[in-house]
Amino acid sequence: MLRKEDSPDGGPYVNHLGLIIFLLGTLLRFVPFMYIDEFVWVREGETEVIPGTDQQYYVKNEKFIIETYGEEEEDAKFDEVISSQEAPIPKNFQTNAVVFQDISENLPGMEPELKEVKSGEIIVNEPMKFDGLALYQDSYQLNEFQSMSFKLHEKDDANEKAMVEFTVDLTDPKSEYTFDNGFRIELDSYYPDFVLEDGMPKSRTNYPRNPGFVFFVYPPNSEEPEVSFLAIGQNIDPNNQNNYKIGLTGFDVRNVSGLKVKRDYTLPVIGIGAFIFMIGVVQGMYWQHRRIWIHPEESKLLIACHTNKNWFGMKNEWEKVSSNTKFKFLQDQEDKE
Repeated sequence: MLRKEDSPDGGPYVNHLGLIIFLLGTLLRFVPFMYIDEFVWVREGETEVIPGTDQQYYVKNEKFIIETYGEEEEDAKFDEVISSQEAPIPKNFQTNAVVFQDISENLPGMEPELKEVKSGEIIVNEPMKFDGLALYQDSYQLNEFQSMSFKLHEKDDANEKAMVEFTVDLTDPKSEYTFDNGFRIELDSYYPDFVLEDGMPKSRTNYPRNPGFVFFVYPPNSEEPEVSFLAIGQNIDPNNQNNYKIGLTGFDVRNVSGLKVKRDYTLPVIGIGAFIFMIGVVQGMYWQHRRIWIHPEESKLLIACHTNKNWFGMKNEWEKVSSNTKFKFLQDQEDKE
């Protein structure tokens, strides 16, 4: 028996090949070198390690800039919309940043030796790119508390004359503050984002957005402390027997920039797989898979044809080819009455 194939349809095979490559590309996203999707908060003036880089790269927030509608004369046409909003509408926000690379031997306990790699602006939809990585401007936090200054005075002093003054660094607070006049103040508890739940003080986050403090005040030559609780708008003497009071004298704030860290080496693999898959789809839609079988017998030849689509067209073509021959078509049982 002889068989001839005309216009072979390899669509299913190409489809499967493309699908395998596509799935391989998605699996490569679990390889850290191939795919990174991380987030980092960077405060103004601070340098943070870029997550997902194995502490190889650092980013410093030189300055965070935000512009809102209504600050310039050209925004006058938006006055009606601006006035209808409860909060300012951001027009642009960006981070002036510097990226460093750690060129030290990276031994345990060794301080990183940073070398500048790139500096510039990170603007929404305009990332800073380096070594296959991209830093995108994603979000921000305005006026986060950086430090708070306090003074200690006698509780009954109407003038609230300061006996001692001290400042608490809210990102790295000291546990104890000592003074030359014999006073000692301990920071017993610190709640960066204070909230009261079921009568118990807690912190919703680790970011100093609503700080709360529990101070132990030790007067000179005394081992029994006075306890004071302070938060924004709150100054509580739990026992109502304190002789001294701690008051807020000032604070410093700074802006915090939220950066998205992206690396994606899998996109070319996924793209190639999708492209090959589409080739298979086109082949399956427009290419016909035709087969012709020729089976010789003693006094005759049996010929059969098969196609995966448009069988009527193939039948007409074969009728034209065999129109001047002695071949006879068998009558399809479905055509019989």
